[in-house]
Amino acid sequence: MAQDLGRPGHSHNHSGHNHDHSGPDHEEWHGDAEWDDEDWDELDSDDEVDLKEAFGLPDELPPLRLPSDAELAAAARSIPLLTDLAALAAWVGTDGRAIDPDAELSAAERGDAVAALGVTEEQFAYLWKYAGAVDWIEESDDGRVISGETASEWTEGDEGALNAWSSTFAAVLTEAMCVASTGAQGRPDEVDFHVPGASVALLFFMARREGLTLEDISEVIEESALVDVPPRVEKAWQAYVKASGDPAAVLVAQLAEAGAVSGPSLEDGTIRLTPLGLREMRLQFTDAGVEVPLLSDDPAEVTAEQLVALADGVTDDEFEAESAAWLAARDPQDAARELLAVAAGGDPAQRLLAVALANEIGTAAEPAWREHLEMLELRPYAKMTLVKLAGLENAATLPPELEPDIDDLAWMAIDLLAVACADEDTDPAELAEAFSEAMPPDGDSAQFLDLLSRGPHPDSLDVLEHIGEYHPDKVIAKEAKKVLYKASMREAARQRSEEN
Repeated sequence: MAQDLGRPGHSHNHSGHNHDHSGPDHEEWHGDAEWDDEDWDELDSDDEVDLKEAFGLPDELPPLRLPSDAELAAAARSIPLLTDLAALAAWVGTDGRAIDPDAELSAAERGDAVAALGVTEEQFAYLWKYAGAVDWIEESDDGRVISGETASEWTEGDEGALNAWSSTFAAVLTEAMCVASTGAQGRPDEVDFHVPGASVALLFFMARREGLTLEDISEVIEESALVDVPPRVEKAWQAYVKASGDPAAVLVAQLAEAGAVSGPSLEDGTIRLTPLGLREMRLQFTDAGVEVPLLSDDPAEVTAEQLVALADGVTDDEFEAESAAWLAARDPQDAARELLAVAAGGDPAQRLLAVALANEIGTAAEPAWREHLEMLELRPYAKMTLVKLAGLENAATLPPELEPDIDDLAWMAIDLLAVACADEDTDPAELAEAFSEAMPPDGDSAQFLDLLSRGPHPDSLDVLEHIGEYHPDKVIAKEAKKVLYKASMREAARQRSEEN
């Protein structure tokens, strides 16, 4: 069962209420304990809508391949933080330990616990908070704390181990920065340290291909923590971070302790979710109405469409291994036909990737390419590939059916440029690079832009708009705007003619 990342446990204060119980004057675990499961169900329903709308999520995200639940449960059992939490619950036991009104042990009992677990005082502070937050330990009616429901689940097979890990992951996201900020000098009281962790987890999953850097995470935490706060709180936050350190470093370190993230990479400093983290976040997204398909372990059962979609969710090295296994599991001609079907019906990015994969098949794909010589979406690529397969790249003349025409050139150029224009915030440098690559070596930029504007590609006007807005060369940008205006007038006239 997926643990709601905004609310560890079943009776804890919802982070949206802005009650932070981690401050020096209040160390209780639980907030509104009188709330029942129906209240949480109602909040879950609201949050599912909020998650999808707030992040502008599509109905489906790239597919995912995960180890089996048995493998994931074994990984969870090997994590020291989880075994320490289980040991803490065992130390507390069914008879329990006395706690004060702030849900704290006496100094002597705390010292005994630290010694029994073999941890530092700092580590114990995190363990105690996590344990209470998600019911590794629970308060009883007689002022004691006893072993809780999550501790019991931990011993109940693979499903129980995974549920316990899921709960602990939620606890780390919501409580880690609270523990670190407890008693810290200059801690902004108006900031709810429970809130940012869920945003970080969501972004981790959305960025699973690229990964996140500590700088990315720090930015998200600050944005989440300072929503709708006055300037004085922002200043207090900056002073707190300067004095106490970046909360992002604390969160990442604790997530690593929980086995939820790996990294940072020595190569580029990226941090990524582990398979345990990916599994949990997939459940969060699917609960919110966003489909994240799970791929079969057998490459022969993976469709070409799933393979191409996978590229947006894994690293280049991972995709190279996946595509090699996929191609090896198929008859080459069948593989080519499957890929070209995806290319014909996909967007420019999907088309370019599917075409590249089909090209890896070589001469065995020739029949499939010939079948697409009359299809607008694939004709340019079919001609180019067949010329290469026939060794005619340097030929003085080409067979008429393989001779590229103006529409072919415009189509391939728009495909390439559309990929560079796909992001919400187009990168001017990437767009300029794509423009140079798409334009013939000795071409004139004005003539090239006019060619793009007259081609049959449905993304032509959008690409011209992006070039006009983002291309760093002001001459090219100005020409793109002029060409776009003329193309828009032609399109409007065509539509009027069709209506009449």
